[in-house]
Amino acid sequence: MMRPIEVNITRADLIRLNAYAMPRARFSRLFCGLLAAMILGINIAQGGVPKSGAQWVALILTVVIFVIGGALLALAFAILGMWINSRKGARGLGAHTFTLRDEGLLESTSTNETLIKWGGAYALIKRRKYIYVQMSPSLFLVLPRRCFKDEDEYRAFWNSIQKLSPDSGSVS
Repeated sequence: MMRPIEVNITRADLIRLNAYAMPRARFSRLFCGLLAAMILGINIAQGGVPKSGAQWVALILTVVIFVIGGALLALAFAILGMWINSRKGARGLGAHTFTLRDEGLLESTSTNETLIKWGGAYALIKRRKYIYVQMSPSLFLVLPRRCFKDEDEYRAFWNSIQKLSPDSGSVS
């Protein structure tokens, strides 16, 4: 059995999680699609349908630039909101202990214990510096690489939690 993993989640960890998860969220794609349609509609309503290739390129570039800007602004607001609302002892921040059990992965904090049963996770994501256990489209557990004693323990933990995902559709 593997040793319990002691994790201290910081604001920086949550910012990285937001930067990873937000662009991949269905809501973000919907937001960008609606923003693109709105910008396209406004431009066509004001200037008419483009008549030349250069006008089409200009219109498409305008839409792309505004959508990227809108997405970055939304991400900045999400991070700012997280930063303002997070404080020592707040949900998600601080000390967490992750223990592999026969029943699944146990997360313990000073305020609660949560057992994620085998097959109970939405997805598993392994990045260079983090393992994310996605519990729902908007709820993640964060396990920073720095909390493991070495690469072998990081890899062994990753291999041990594969049964958390019902379809073993882990992302590396």
